[in-house]
Amino acid sequence: MKKILLFAFVLLFNLSYAQDVVILGFTSNPTDQFSFVATADIPIGTTIHFADGEYSCTSNNILTEGTVSFTSTMVISEGEIVVIESGASNSHTVVTGQGTATESDAGFDLSASGDGLYAFLASNNSSPNNSITSISSFVDTNSGTSGDAPTCDYPSAIVIDFTTHQDNFDYTGPRNGTTISDLSDITNYTQSSSEITLNANPFTNAQLPIAIVVFTAKPHSNQTVMLDWITSSEENNEYFSIEHSTDGRNFESVETIEGALNSVEMQYYSYKHENTVKGDNYYRLRQVDTDGTFSFSAIEVVRIAGDISVEVRPTLAESSMTVFVGDAFDNDVEVEVINILGRTVIVQNLSRGDIQLELSVADLQKGHYFVRIRNGAEARVTRFIKR
Repeated sequence: MKKILLFAFVLLFNLSYAQDVVILGFTSNPTDQFSFVATADIPIGTTIHFADGEYSCTSNNILTEGTVSFTSTMVISEGEIVVIESGASNSHTVVTGQGTATESDAGFDLSASGDGLYAFLASNNSSPNNSITSISSFVDTNSGTSGDAPTCDYPSAIVIDFTTHQDNFDYTGPRNGTTISDLSDITNYTQSSSEITLNANPFTNAQLPIAIVVFTAKPHSNQTVMLDWITSSEENNEYFSIEHSTDGRNFESVETIEGALNSVEMQYYSYKHENTVKGDNYYRLRQVDTDGTFSFSAIEVVRIAGDISVEVRPTLAESSMTVFVGDAFDNDVEVEVINILGRTVIVQNLSRGDIQLELSVADLQKGHYFVRIRNGAEARVTRFIKR
């Protein structure tokens, strides 16, 4: 059974966390409430989103009726329950008091005629439904099969799909030594057509094998990407599979890194991916236990620009010319015109995403000039003649 905490430095002394939770219950008659359990310690300032709607496997977003974003204001211990209640005018209250809840996408309403509810993380908390990085839990109280389950993209998500329709449900299974199998067993949930009180009693001695997985992917030299992650403790951790994708949906393993198996000390891991592609490169970790169970990290994205190249037309210019670059950049880049004495006589910016820039050279004296384009520490130079 794994119980792994992973941390990665995004900036100096700045930590970013990916956090998994499991939805335990909701009631929609007459007051909307829902509850979830922390499957590992949740740090202060963690934001987790909850949306009622339909997940699209095609576009990796939720066609939502509304989204509630919960942000912790204290450390929430593994096994602790959080209950959120909806009020008037799209207001929401954390009944159990561990944080704040706001409606980031208006229209959240747990339907009395059956509904789906997702728990997920996002890279952009201002637009969470269109920037999903992981979905940890999904519940569907509509009768019949769930065509909205996110397992097409997030196979480790816990899915509870009720076969009969009821307006309210709650977890009534074991609360001591609770396992992920207990939370995945639909028979451990009780449904009712009338309002129920959600159980906020915490789990004790929980054995929830969902890891907190946090890691960084950063551009490195020569269009490579460096992946780094750290574990604070490991239990039965056999290995990590590093997975890469060019579209954010279809992942392939590029390397397997052996785990420490069992450890209570910090373990440091890194891997340099050399076979990147131009454009967006997506990465995730698959952490695998000795018994074959696994979980995924959140997804990290690194954009690799093409080789810097520069060309000017015409090379014999009178009043104007056009500077062309070989590939669009994901940031503004500086374009300089330099005379034969090494002095910069024109400076303009090529805007992000553009591949050409019109320059007026009418005021330059006749002679030879250089055009230099710079992106960070990299630069390319070409020349032209002003007639």
